[in-house]
Amino acid sequence: MMIGATSWQINGSFLENVEHRGENIQFCELLVYTWNKNTEKTFMREIEDIRRQTKISVHLPTDKLDHVKNAYAFFKDQDYLNITIHPFMNFKEFADFYFSIAEEGKKISIENLENDLFFEFCDYLKKETSNIKVTMDYGHLLFDKRSIEAFYERFSGQISEIHFHGANEKKAHVFPDQKTIEDFVNFTKNKKLSDDFPVCIELFNLEEAKKVAAILKGK
Repeated sequence: MMIGATSWQINGSFLENVEHRGENIQFCELLVYTWNKNTEKTFMREIEDIRRQTKISVHLPTDKLDHVKNAYAFFKDQDYLNITIHPFMNFKEFADFYFSIAEEGKKISIENLENDLFFEFCDYLKKETSNIKVTMDYGHLLFDKRSIEAFYERFSGQISEIHFHGANEKKAHVFPDQKTIEDFVNFTKNKKLSDDFPVCIELFNLEEAKKVAAILKGK
């Protein structure tokens, strides 16, 4: 597997986060949680330097579907490992947008969240669920107390990326305890993930992300 970490690790730009990622972090997930003129200007200034330094995946905005569309328009012709998108409440509009991209052959996958929206969207799609790609958020499944194995079994042929982090009773995206790390290592070994399969550590603390990356790389 290929180990990545998010931007927003340090208080700096996307490029500055890339520059501090550490030797065991092989790609950066660019967290683009909104899209406006300032965001666009930042990426226009930094994207070439970012891509020279690391492989990237992209997390599209989570606030408005219009922002998602504008951000996607910027990244669609970039060289990226995967694009992750959250489902939006207007399922028809969201589905129309998602499948219009998928039909172009672009890498884009839908993430399971810390609520039921992903599964509600799957219910809306019915049989078309088999036509989507999925970003499997391991930490969200822990937080929701859903079966890791059942989720993987259902979507195994459709999973394009995995997000890893710990969870407790109050929140996800916390440093994983020893059992969580051991279970995840066993999970990745049992599933025989390929060397280029992207696994992103979604911890928003650089030293914690580096520590988990080193463990997953066996160092």
